[in-house]
Amino acid sequence: ADYEDGDEPGGSNYDATALDVPSGAEATLNGGKITNAGNFTFAVSASGTLNIPATSTLTIVGRHGAIAVSGGLTTVSAGSYSIPENILYTDNVVYVEGGELVINGGTFTGDADKAQGGACVSQLGGKVTINGGVYGKSSGGDVYGVTGSMTIKGGKFENLIENQHIAEGYELNANGEVVKKNAGVITKEAIEEMIS
Repeated sequence: ADYEDGDEPGGSNYDATALDVPSGAEATLNGGKITNAGNFTFAVSASGTLNIPATSTLTIVGRHGAIAVSGGLTTVSAGSYSIPENILYTDNVVYVEGGELVINGGTFTGDADKAQGGACVSQLGGKVTINGGVYGKSSGGDVYGVTGSMTIKGGKFENLIENQHIAEGYELNANGEVVKKNAGVITKEAIEEMIS
């Protein structure tokens, strides 16, 4: 998707979205490539139900961002999502302002040259749950959450600055992975419980 006349719109003009999933609609993306070249636009806009299954080979590249979620439920379990570097008007790879986003897997590549921006997942509203995925190249941090409605229970991060979103009972290990605390470690309490 790009602007037909080649003109750059002002801010908050999202009319060059490559794929729109409106409220009340449902889409499942099994593969392919979606590219959006327009400024101030996301490649995919979802206010309905968007499902990207674990078997998907989808690639989304958005000049401003890959996916914008404003309603409904978006579930991402595989695929590759990115914004180009060194481009004016890039924003965040996945932007959530309403609805619910659940990430179980996939690769998310931010904009490493943009100070204080280019996050892999940015949440200004709605609810976000991250159970997995690989996140990186985000100078401002791999995730950015304005409200307390972001929960991280898994994933591998290159630059996870906002640790307050890690769920209770989970931690960020030395490899940049969010894992359950004491995973693989048998505690004294656990041994006593097994014996009794």
